[in-house]
Amino acid sequence: MYRLLSTALLSLTGLSLTGVTLAQSIQTPLSGLAGPMHIDRLDASVFGPGWILITEAGSGNDDGAIRAFNVDTGESHIVVSQLPSVIAEGFPLGAAQAKFDDNGVLYVALSNVGPQPGSSGVLRFDTQSIGWSFNTPPMTIADASIIDVRTFSLTITNEPNVFDLELGDNGLLYILDAGANAILTFDQSNSRFDVLVTLPSVPNNSGVGPPLSDPVPTALERAGDDLLISTLTGFPFNPGVATLYRVDPQGNLSVEYTGLSVITDVAVDPTDGDIAVAQFASFEFPAGWNPNGGQISKLTSDGLIPMATNLQFPTSVVYDAAGSIYTGSLTLGLLNKVAPGVLPYCEGAPNSVSADGASMGHTGTTSIAANDLTVRCSDLPANAAGIYFYGFTPASYPLGDGTLCISYPNLIRLGVTQADASGRSSFGLDTAAMASIGQLEAGAVIQVQHWYRDPSANNTGFNFSDALQILFGS
Repeated sequence: MYRLLSTALLSLTGLSLTGVTLAQSIQTPLSGLAGPMHIDRLDASVFGPGWILITEAGSGNDDGAIRAFNVDTGESHIVVSQLPSVIAEGFPLGAAQAKFDDNGVLYVALSNVGPQPGSSGVLRFDTQSIGWSFNTPPMTIADASIIDVRTFSLTITNEPNVFDLELGDNGLLYILDAGANAILTFDQSNSRFDVLVTLPSVPNNSGVGPPLSDPVPTALERAGDDLLISTLTGFPFNPGVATLYRVDPQGNLSVEYTGLSVITDVAVDPTDGDIAVAQFASFEFPAGWNPNGGQISKLTSDGLIPMATNLQFPTSVVYDAAGSIYTGSLTLGLLNKVAPGVLPYCEGAPNSVSADGASMGHTGTTSIAANDLTVRCSDLPANAAGIYFYGFTPASYPLGDGTLCISYPNLIRLGVTQADASGRSSFGLDTAAMASIGQLEAGAVIQVQHWYRDPSANNTGFNFSDALQILFGS
């Protein structure tokens, strides 16, 4: 019963941060969407700057849609309307992904919507032949030709479910069939289907459910000539066992990142190649999905960096051309933007002057160009010596009288300070001089914390403040 649900959901828990609640600022540039699924960045050379394409699964009333939205201007156009939409395990299922090629042909991946036309197939809209533009009425399924993926998939599975597609070279389509646990290819020049790769099953050692879980691929993303494949892993959706795969054009499969849980989308930052993944919700048996357990995280060599947490059923992640992250909420019908900002995480421990411990704050902005950000710390012992330091991955390690909130050993000292008589200190971040992390760009993330002496506490003699995560903007 969880199989259809698996293809519409996601979750990720690769970094365990006890006591850490982490999120960046969230803006909502668009609301009122009907079951937003995948989001695609549109080619600025064809559509102009700022355009993204939002695939809406609908509300189960054959009201799925493909929408073009400009993140810079707020302009919105319905490209396709009245697409098949059903409810599967309480969530909408229908249109799952939409992609424009360079010739203005729109491809729409349609999931398993039962006996309706195009079910578990790909809809092909030739916008030039139809004469569609942003200023004309929306297209409907009657304007599409249907690439019959379902008939081919039935030769390898009894439960086809097309959930994503990606464009290859020379008209080749890569098609993700979550029911077959496979990535298919379709050569439009000769209408030939092939299986590029089938993903391996995942051992289930939880004691609940079958001995093996399906990998359940959920999204494709081009990475040069290769494809990245996110996997959800089927019931019981065990944490830490999902994998982000890479497959080359010859079908050779390799592990890109492991230790994940139920991811349903993956995106590559066009500015620096960073990879981000989306989490739908955490899952606990038998309670089910935690609706506010979603998050967006970056994958780095140091670990996962949560960029936004406590999200309600996010279904996608995409970077715009400037490197900003967008995601959609399936049930709230929102397009959200992870905005640059400074937010606290972790917790300071009690010290000799405050039951809540030392607390970080900031003044100025996160603009790299402005270079005016100052971090500060209050509720320190009077005249206490301290050090501000930063790193790249949040953590939670008991140390001294408090908690080290940044992953060790990749810690970089910013400078030694001394608190004033009121227990306050500060340090100006010179982004131009922070050469150890390279040239800062919009979208770069660091974590900052303060270590300080506290001999009057009669414990170890030192403590830590809470911490700040900083997402820089241009």
